[in-house]
Formats: sequence, structure tokens, C-alpha cells
Amino acid sequence: MPSTTSKIMAQYECGEGQVPARLFRVRYSGNQSLKARAKPSFKSPSDFKVMVESHLKWCSCEPTPFVSLFASKDHAITWARQLLGHGYRDVVLLEIDAGRLSPLFCVRDLVQHRGVRTTLAGYLYEDEYLGEPDYESRENSDGEWARGPHTDFSGTELGIQIL
Repeated sequence: MPSTTSKIMAQYECGEGQVPARLFRVRYSGNQSLKARAKPSFKSPSDFKVMVESHLKWCSCEPTPFVSLFASKDHAITWARQLLGHGYRDVVLLEIDAGRLSPLFCVRDLVQHRGVRTTLAGYLYEDEYLGEPDYESRENSDGEWARGPHTDFSGTELGIQIL
């Protein structure tokens, strides 16, 4: 990942103590890989914001480098039920150790304090986090921004009936 992209992402990344210990991911037939659909490449903070805004448009088919996670299990279950109602199958709820994820971005913070725009009602994103599963944005000991091994979206499948 280009150094510029890493530095831009680091500006928006959640700080220590801003992320709950566990997050929930809804996996379904449309997103089975637990991978983002695009690689991050941001030349400016504006590019980052535009990509987040695109991710938050549910009707958009544009690939983004993010995956959605929720702090609330109830919100994730509601989302899973909505997907089932729209005809998706193989909907699975995963519980993920957030300490194994980096970088993470708090959607509420991005919208309320960082200039990201969305038409979504606040309750739809208040506990949503965006993960970028392909890259690590931490600075290494040489002061370089490097890819790292800290992102694991595999999680534990919860045996919850989502009907």
C-alpha cells in the first residue's frame, strides 16, 4: 500500500480505548470471503471520505476497501434478518475479537466529527465500525508505514437462529 494511503488512513483510525473488545460481522452469500472488494488507494483525505461515503450507500455497487462490523449483537442480528428478508441465504453472525483487527474506523466519529456525509439515520451507523482487512496501517520501528499481520476477520461463528 502506498505510504500516502497508510498515512491518510492513520488520521481516521480509532484510537486506543475507542473500540469495544468484540465486534460482530454479518457474513452472507454476497460477502462470504470476509475480504474487502477493493484495495485502498487514497491520495488525499477527501479520497478516503468519498470511499467511506460510497460504502455507506447501500444501493451502491462500487467496491470499497471496507467491511462493516457492529458493536451491538442486536444490531447485527437485525441486519442479518433484513438480509434474509431480501433473499440472501447462508447468513451467519460472527463474533470477532476486535483486538485482532486493525485499522478500524468508527462510522459515528467519521460522520459527526470528520466530515463524512451520509443520508443514513444515525441509529443505522451509531455502533458501526469499518475494518480494512487487507492492510495494517501501523508505523514500524523504522518509521515506515507497512503492511502487517494484525487483521483477522475470521471470528467465531455464533449459533444464533436468525429467522
